[in-house]
Amino acid sequence: MKTPQSDLSLTTLVSIVNETKSTEIAVTLTTKGGIITGNLVSALRWAELNSELLAAADISSGSEALIHFFDKHAEGATEHIAAIERVRDALEDVDLGNHYQEALREIEEPSYIHLKNAHYVVGSAILPTGEGTPWRGRLSEVIGWTLGELRST
Repeated sequence: MKTPQSDLSLTTLVSIVNETKSTEIAVTLTTKGGIITGNLVSALRWAELNSELLAAADISSGSEALIHFFDKHAEGATEHIAAIERVRDALEDVDLGNHYQEALREIEEPSYIHLKNAHYVVGSAILPTGEGTPWRGRLSEVIGWTLGELRST
């Protein structure tokens, strides 16, 4: 079975947001599961948002483990971006063959997209009402997208 390909433009946009860390862009995504709208954020910011939500919720004594999980995810995102930058710097003046250039591009390409303040569009309703939630999805599962966020009237 052939693996679905991610939209190159959306993948590039996600890469830029991941590398700049603080950039946010309003987007609306179409997936097999429905329409999702929110602000595109970096993997680092998504992990930070989840840690902040858990810390504020004070849900149980087990929340420390969940906060630790998202803190480690944030560290991993930061380390991944730093590693990509080191490889780019090291290979800046090196003439690599096409095979190696393709391999490097695959390592650099993000696999997931992260939203802040995500809402699901269900019929004419946008859920949840009020503030949305952090959301993460596979880029290869996004069927279509547009800049801008849907709002209820």
